[in-house]
Amino acid sequence: MAACLSADLVTATLGRSSSAARIKDFGSERLRDLEVELEWAAKISFGGEDVLVTLDTGSSDTWLVQTGFQCIDVIGVNITEADCHFGPQYNGTFKKGEIKNENFRIRYGDGEFLTGNMGYSDITIAGIKVTKQEVALVNKAYWTGDSITSGLMGLAYSSLTNAFAGNDPSIDNVISPEQFPGLGKPLFSLALQRSANTNNNVAGGYIAFGGLPPVSVDPAAFVSTPILVHQFYEYRPITAINRGFYTIAPDAYVYENKKAVVTNHATNIDAIVDSGTTLLYFPTAVYNGYIASFDPAPIIVDGYPYCPCNTTAPYLGIKIAGTVFNISSADLNLPDSGFTSSTTAVEYCLIGVNDVGAGIETFPIFGDVFLKNVVAVFDIGASMMRFAQHIY
Repeated sequence: MAACLSADLVTATLGRSSSAARIKDFGSERLRDLEVELEWAAKISFGGEDVLVTLDTGSSDTWLVQTGFQCIDVIGVNITEADCHFGPQYNGTFKKGEIKNENFRIRYGDGEFLTGNMGYSDITIAGIKVTKQEVALVNKAYWTGDSITSGLMGLAYSSLTNAFAGNDPSIDNVISPEQFPGLGKPLFSLALQRSANTNNNVAGGYIAFGGLPPVSVDPAAFVSTPILVHQFYEYRPITAINRGFYTIAPDAYVYENKKAVVTNHATNIDAIVDSGTTLLYFPTAVYNGYIASFDPAPIIVDGYPYCPCNTTAPYLGIKIAGTVFNISSADLNLPDSGFTSSTTAVEYCLIGVNDVGAGIETFPIFGDVFLKNVVAVFDIGASMMRFAQHIY
């Protein structure tokens, strides 16, 4: 049964630190839309220096690239720093000390990987400060960046960390709810904004800690679904007993198929809510059923579906906790990730949905295409995800 968002869920925390110092219990930060809705970034203070970082609810670690880092290609061959396309490099050290005998190494789902050192730094976002937070400085990277951001802030549970002492994960992330049984009910919320909607100069949207972001939403419209404990990676058994990703069980996928609306109940397949992934990755049967309704039929390039940019995407919705959340057709054609046919001069756009079996993803992911259509509350204290339709 659907539940409404509780008014008393207003206490925020930013995770484990030596003193867990906070200057206030609520704050919001305007986001920056990068690369025409392919990723979102926020300004944080890292050791007293303001930097832009990508926000990622699908990973746990916060890091910056350090001046003089080694840029490599996918097979490990040295290339120029410019080829990694980072924004300004961090010309500093760990202001609160380096962690000895601990290193950072991570590989993301798209194949990018990083290594570096671990240490402590004060972190501030949305006016909320955590002192002596555990972070990483990257000194070696295979990265295809945006030439704007200097790193990444991971907002998932600490069991997904990629900081190691030897082979033993031993570090917490920026939001580390399991470490705070006495701090109430920490939560943060995301409202990603569609670029074409720039009312009140809020293109990019907001992240808020301890409450809701300042966007149009009906507080009574929120529904709730549990954040599940789910085993995704065999090499990381800790995620089988602790929460890692923000994993939910959708009721159904609702979509147009050959002019009829189909409800596909895929309740046995959990999905993760991930701001670090652009697309929606669906179970194969759902993807095939939905994609079949595009007219003209999509073309597949390197495992990704494309359609002419003037195509109106068929209806799509995701049912969660008894409510169907509509996905706007404006978010299902991605012009910045398209191409022009060399033979027909037709402009093609990337379709915002893909098959979990067609690429590197192995489980459904509700990425930014979904998150632009909802206000999402990551209610860590209650172990619940809460959603309401984003009103444009």
